[in-house]
Amino acid sequence: GMDRPSLNIMAWYGTQGSFVVDYTDDVSINEFCIKAIHEILPKYGNPFIGWERNGVGEAVYQIFKAQGYPDNKIYYQDKGTGKHGVAQSSNLRSIMLVGLQTGIESKELIIHSQAGINECFSFVKKLNGPPAAAPGAHDDRVMSMAGANWCSKQVPSKQNNDFPRSLSRAESLGTGLVYRGRR
Repeated sequence: GMDRPSLNIMAWYGTQGSFVVDYTDDVSINEFCIKAIHEILPKYGNPFIGWERNGVGEAVYQIFKAQGYPDNKIYYQDKGTGKHGVAQSSNLRSIMLVGLQTGIESKELIIHSQAGINECFSFVKKLNGPPAAAPGAHDDRVMSMAGANWCSKQVPSKQNNDFPRSLSRAESLGTGLVYRGRR
């Protein structure tokens, strides 16, 4: 099926994270980003954001740049490369998913979206493989939440707890604003 762009915003209140936005849509990545930049993100103080570093991720960056999103609120995994976003690997994907699972089980993370909760229940652990959406199910929201949780922990502490610290999903990573096309 088609992957859908998905955006999750996580706000931290002390030691508890709350997913305050779950926006997933079947629109073009350009339409999705424009809506996120102008209608959703400003309501949360234009929070720190990240997405997967790849060709689509670079296109997302160009949309954000053209729309004037603050560059200091965009995650760079390695500032030395000048590339925006997070370099994806199967190891990092697993770390993100375990972080989401652990956060949910410990009640550190609160999911308000029924669609997000339902998608969590569609995840399965394959015998010799990583956790993934069951056949016919989507992983967009789960990966977005996993990416938002991971990304929120990368924010420098000087950006304090009342700042909505993360968001996202892009591509197979899960940092929010990526559209992969058909699988």
